[in-house]
Amino acid sequence: MTAVFVVLGACGGAGPGSDSTRGGTTSATPAGTPTTPATPASRTPAAADPANLDCRPRSTPESPPPRQGSPKIVSANAVDCEITPGGGAARFQLVVANPSGRSFRDGRLAFSYAWGGKPEDLRLEYLDGSTWKRLAMSWNDPEEPELLESAAIPVAFAPRQTRTFDLRVSLPADFATSAGEVSFGGGASLRVPGGKGREFLSVARGLEFALNPSKGTPVNLRLPHRVTPGQAPVEFPAYVDNTTGRAYIHNRLDLTIDGVYAKETRLEVFRDGAWHPVTLVETGTDGEVAGSITSGFNMPYNFSREYRLRIRLGFGATRWGANPLMSLALVNLDARGRDANLGQVRRLLHVNLPAIQLRVPDGMRAPGSVEIPVSFENSTSADYPPLHVELTITNPPRADWLRVRYREVGTRTWNALTPRRVEDQFNAWAVDLPPPRAAGTPSGFHVAYDVQVGLTRWDPEVGNLIHVAAVLKLADGSVASPSTLGATNGYIGVEAGREAGPRR
Repeated sequence: MTAVFVVLGACGGAGPGSDSTRGGTTSATPAGTPTTPATPASRTPAAADPANLDCRPRSTPESPPPRQGSPKIVSANAVDCEITPGGGAARFQLVVANPSGRSFRDGRLAFSYAWGGKPEDLRLEYLDGSTWKRLAMSWNDPEEPELLESAAIPVAFAPRQTRTFDLRVSLPADFATSAGEVSFGGGASLRVPGGKGREFLSVARGLEFALNPSKGTPVNLRLPHRVTPGQAPVEFPAYVDNTTGRAYIHNRLDLTIDGVYAKETRLEVFRDGAWHPVTLVETGTDGEVAGSITSGFNMPYNFSREYRLRIRLGFGATRWGANPLMSLALVNLDARGRDANLGQVRRLLHVNLPAIQLRVPDGMRAPGSVEIPVSFENSTSADYPPLHVELTITNPPRADWLRVRYREVGTRTWNALTPRRVEDQFNAWAVDLPPPRAAGTPSGFHVAYDVQVGLTRWDPEVGNLIHVAAVLKLADGSVASPSTLGATNGYIGVEAGREAGPRR
């Protein structure tokens, strides 16, 4: 999922020790009394739907960490789970606190959004007493208009004071998303002068609203909470609700899934009292399959219908990520080009997959070797067929420069692995660790390895990095758990020794 990032940054000021309600609800407590967020009960964030995995309604502060006793962001909480372009505003709250015994003034709280439209098209407001005030938006760099920054909300703190800010954001009806976007959200930063040229900075990130189709779009989709490969089909609804004010003749409802194999994916629609398979075909876009739920139907004004769908994934259904992108589109068969698309909604299909991890060191010398811990666990509720780890090592130009061996943790014997060239990849070599259990990989199974990667020689002209990535595969070579950023791959810096260069 590609989420739009929002940073809350800052400027302005109330008097020192101010306990006014300007820009948020406040509370002040005597010295030594624990402070808790002063959130009015009537506005406590409770509407966000935790079952919607495309909505992330909570955020906590992240780096750089504030100094001890300095003003800081305590939390960011979404009141609403979803945001609809052209619809109502999505509400959220920001709680900031001063845990120290001194006053602060001239704090700055502001917001920034990655944005592809006009600055004035994004509407951001904060509650000042009983009045919603709009914050002006402008480009942080007019020469490269990619990031919008807001005017600042002034923030001042009395000793040991906690303040709660109520905010809301709304999108224009013509808000255009990138193809993979399913959410809209951001983060926050609080800047407070600390005297003697110092500035305290506290940052929070991660509030994301699930992105609905634009207001007036006649389709919507609710996906299952989670799907586990190899288990029974999971049912979910799709909706067509024509509130556009006009009738549409000769329409088709199409569903596409980006990131699955058609042969491993079974999609069905409930019709005439029974489940019927939906034929999925490759669209020509790498990794995308599509099928028509229904076709040739008329949609008068006020037409409303719910379609019952269900999906079952095979063990090797996912291509390169745990969350394939599912899109539902209503197409008018009599129109052409852009006019044929009457509406579309995108959601992530969240899939439970076995978990795989590795940890690479920052660097190594060549000739020489490093050890890499690798482990996997069948953390799903399904019993999988035999699984094995495939490691891909990229950048050594020749196989005889590379030495790989492994052993299960707790054993002493090292086992050599023979690298094989990966087709269609430049200087990429793969090795397979044998399945730890030939009979299958039951739910809850865990195994850990020590993997030793060695370089017999190196040429600095090749570069100074090698890349190592791990995936879980089935016996037929299909991927059961793809490599994702962070936990399953990494770069190792290579420092060539005197004898590591090419022979002359």
